[in-house]
Amino acid sequence: MPSSGSPSDLYKPAPHFASPVSIGSRELYAALRGEGPVVVMEPGASGGGSWGTVIEEVAESATVLLYDRAGVGASPAAEDPRTVDFLADDLHALIGALPVDLPVVLVGWSLTGLSALVHAFRFPQDIAGLLLVDPTPHTLYSDPESAAFAPNFKRQVSVQRLLYRCGFGRLWGKNSMRKFLEKNAGQVKDPDVLQAYADSLRYLAASPALRELESIAASCALAANLWEEPFPPVPLIVLSATVNTANHPAVTRNLVNAHKAMAKLSPYGEFRSVEGGSHMMTLDRPDAIVSAVHDILERL
Repeated sequence: MPSSGSPSDLYKPAPHFASPVSIGSRELYAALRGEGPVVVMEPGASGGGSWGTVIEEVAESATVLLYDRAGVGASPAAEDPRTVDFLADDLHALIGALPVDLPVVLVGWSLTGLSALVHAFRFPQDIAGLLLVDPTPHTLYSDPESAAFAPNFKRQVSVQRLLYRCGFGRLWGKNSMRKFLEKNAGQVKDPDVLQAYADSLRYLAASPALRELESIAASCALAANLWEEPFPPVPLIVLSATVNTANHPAVTRNLVNAHKAMAKLSPYGEFRSVEGGSHMMTLDRPDAIVSAVHDILERL
């Protein structure tokens, strides 16, 4: 499969790859970079965020698989609800259709940290190791202490769509998105990645992949239902943010407790509290992500 382009493509808000891969009735656009064991890098909900130079650094010792999920970038939207089980189904079909060796290391960030766990529960044969970057907790809406302060994503999506129709994302939202990231991230390492991250958030309002955000409550419930099922005994690292200024304190406590519980799913699980790292960890602690990937590859 051809490369997805020059290194500058890494800073684009949503990758637009040249290689469609059939997964049955639909196609997903994907690209491979580097050589070695396969590491799948999943962006956050609805394709938001930017991996920045993390991809380049991981590709120095592994084959990085990047792809546009349904409704993200070049991949057409899907009619199914975009809950974490459908995300896992799509990735399972994609890696089965690609000329890559299984199992793979799966890196999930935010919502896709939760879908990565669901993938490991449902398709353990696919997974050699897991890295979860400040993953969405399955207890986000069920924890009695923090549920009242958890985000109402359905309402947020409705507001985003309304603002987009008024020109927010296209005309006057650029600075506000950047300011939000600067306020709630730790020390930003790369201004180019910061801008790509801000752009990705602006473009989300026009994306059909917003259905992933709308479905987060249902996704949490689906993951919770799998929690007592057998989990593959694979290397598992959970990176937990310590910069949580965007959250209510009760939500932060729930996040940390849930992250510790996630790490205990595998006998080879490890919880890591990332000092100076926020939910936007590719901005402030990309080194923690790269180091964790390398640690999992070494354990293989």
